[in-house]
Amino acid sequence: MKKYFLILALVYFNSTAQNKYDTLLTTQVGAGVTYTKITAPAVPWSINILKVDLKNPHIKIETVKATNLLSGNERVSAMAATNNRDRHKVIAAVNGDFYYAGGTPTNLQIRNGQILTTPIARTIIGFDNNNKPMMNIVTFSGKIFNRNTSYKIDGLNTPRKDDQLVFLNRYFGESTKTNSAGREVLVQRVNQWFVNDTVKCVVRKIQIGIGNMIIPDTTFAVISVEGSASVFTKSLNIGDTLKILNIISPAISRLKEATGGFIQVVNNGKDYVDRSYLIEKKPGHAYLRHPRTAVGFSQDSTKLYLVAVDGRQPHSAGMNLHELADLMIKIGVHYGLNLDGGGSTTMVVRDSVMNIPSDGKERAVSNGWLIISTDPKESLKGNNPILDKACIKN
Repeated sequence: MKKYFLILALVYFNSTAQNKYDTLLTTQVGAGVTYTKITAPAVPWSINILKVDLKNPHIKIETVKATNLLSGNERVSAMAATNNRDRHKVIAAVNGDFYYAGGTPTNLQIRNGQILTTPIARTIIGFDNNNKPMMNIVTFSGKIFNRNTSYKIDGLNTPRKDDQLVFLNRYFGESTKTNSAGREVLVQRVNQWFVNDTVKCVVRKIQIGIGNMIIPDTTFAVISVEGSASVFTKSLNIGDTLKILNIISPAISRLKEATGGFIQVVNNGKDYVDRSYLIEKKPGHAYLRHPRTAVGFSQDSTKLYLVAVDGRQPHSAGMNLHELADLMIKIGVHYGLNLDGGGSTTMVVRDSVMNIPSDGKERAVSNGWLIISTDPKESLKGNNPILDKACIKN
């Protein structure tokens, strides 16, 4: 194994030490957002980079989920367009985490303070309500409080099993899809949904022996219980106030947005690929060149970087994860995460796809990251004319 890693290290050193990057274009595409196109002709590589000022008061970082449901896939450009509205201008977007065939993300996703899927033993990147970033491997736990009693959440957006309490939100579906064996309590939030902070909810409806309760919209959720877990709901009445506490640990308080990736490539400003390779169960794609999407942030947590590298094409070979780490460190990344790549790799700036996807067209993917401007002066229509020659128009 040591010899194997030595060979890899030598290949990595030789491939990165001789590369010369040429900057073709750098332009501001929104307040606090800069797009850069660079190449390395000798390899060759074609690289797209977004640098985002996390301290800009008009910038918001959000995840997006295809179809607004756990299952389902959409093109990144379509998800960006759907979320484009007045004072919520999508400046840019990239694809997100790896996903199962039906479109459910493999790892944690948090959108607007609501957990869609719970984490596995892979690195995630997340942001609080003030754009403060974090990166770690995390776990989930949850509790619901009613006066002086509490009950643990056995599952979140997962089918209910015997003697379980599960918490289901609108991303699970229009209804709970349960049988008539249990009890279900419809609650509505009083304050904003957050992870790692208490959310007050009011009981709006109680169903016993009916099942398949309707979840009206994202302000609502359902507490669904069966068997021994039913004891927690028996004392509840319509109008009661409950407290919901969903914990992602270790993480920052008021966690609002998050997705997973596979694997962490930069840690504390250094190449972390070999270490992460062992921690995160040896992904087969790590040491081969593929199209890559990645996300990272600076040492002081004030700058966000999004990277899309084309691959499997004559104009760009793609990168292995050592090469990706080297690039990210060069541009200022202190903590960096590899996202889903290959044919999924997509970067959208305003209304245009900036890279050339290896499938020859955009792939429908599970989720993504959006860079949002809330500036009232930001136009909803029109491209930046400087970008027109560097992109695929939709």
